[in-house]
Amino acid sequence: MAPLYNIDLMTKLGPEAPKRLETLLKSAARLLWDRGAVISDMRSWGQLELAYRIRRDSVNHYHAHFLSMQIHCSPPVLHELEESLRLDDHVLRYLTLKQRQLPPLEEGVHKWYLPKKKDEPLDLQADAIEAAKVEYRNLVMQRVFEGRSKQAVVP
Repeated sequence: MAPLYNIDLMTKLGPEAPKRLETLLKSAARLLWDRGAVISDMRSWGQLELAYRIRRDSVNHYHAHFLSMQIHCSPPVLHELEESLRLDDHVLRYLTLKQRQLPPLEEGVHKWYLPKKKDEPLDLQADAIEAAKVEYRNLVMQRVFEGRSKQAVVP
């Protein structure tokens, strides 16, 4: 399967902008279709204000039409599409990003063959017998460290 690329475009605004955008998208789709690529998604973000002015062909642009396309294609086909976008005077800027094909897997999925850890209970208090054993062991150890033997401590 071909890699997935996300292409973000900024195009000029104006009275003839919708017609120019339509011809741009048709020519891009035709170029991709002829070379075996697939456009999986195309979204228009609408007309937005730019963060900074873009000067193109001696004209300042402060607003642009934003859209994004997700494309499955080979790298040579992508290079050809980028070349056509670069030469088109209606496109202000474009950005191509390679996307992951599949979402990342969770941590435990990689080692499915290992037994799953059981959640330990929140209550880790020892019962009365265990608490007495621990207290007795601590008392014996305290006496041993003071210099007494175990036989002298235990009656």
